[in-house]
Amino acid sequence: MILETLPLRGDFCKALFVLDTPNNVYDINKNYFILNKTDKIVKYLQQDYKTVKKYGVKTHTINNELMYKYFIKLYNYYNNKLKIKDKHIFYQTDMITALNENDLSKLYKSIGEKIIQKSISVQINRIQNCSSDGDLIEYLYDKAQAQNHSLGTHTQIYYKKNLIKKL
Repeated sequence: MILETLPLRGDFCKALFVLDTPNNVYDINKNYFILNKTDKIVKYLQQDYKTVKKYGVKTHTINNELMYKYFIKLYNYYNNKLKIKDKHIFYQTDMITALNENDLSKLYKSIGEKIIQKSISVQINRIQNCSSDGDLIEYLYDKAQAQNHSLGTHTQIYYKKNLIKKL
């Protein structure tokens, strides 16, 4: 469900899981899932990822009600049942070792093989997400070609947000 909402690389699996409080101090070298019980949302604070130097720190809001309920249950389970301190968002089956990107890849692949009898990966998920916009990209490419420039020039130079359309 996380990868459907946020088609990210696997770096989210090593994130820490915290309750939103005014006193939180976040280590710049870590990612966080932040549970906000007041607003009933979850934020993913992405500070440690492959392209952070280019795109900077990102905050993704997950305001999906069903996902919020899962996050609440998970947080309460960690706190009340397991008494886990310095909570990671995901653990290996021993509930001691935090899940890492390599383990996530293996888990994702095994789920695909068991459920749909196909090998799947986080990368395939990202490709599928991007490909769902193919018609739009092709339409923009055709418009750019009609104006004799590249798609990059079309979207970065000529496209002006909130410009009133010609009638």
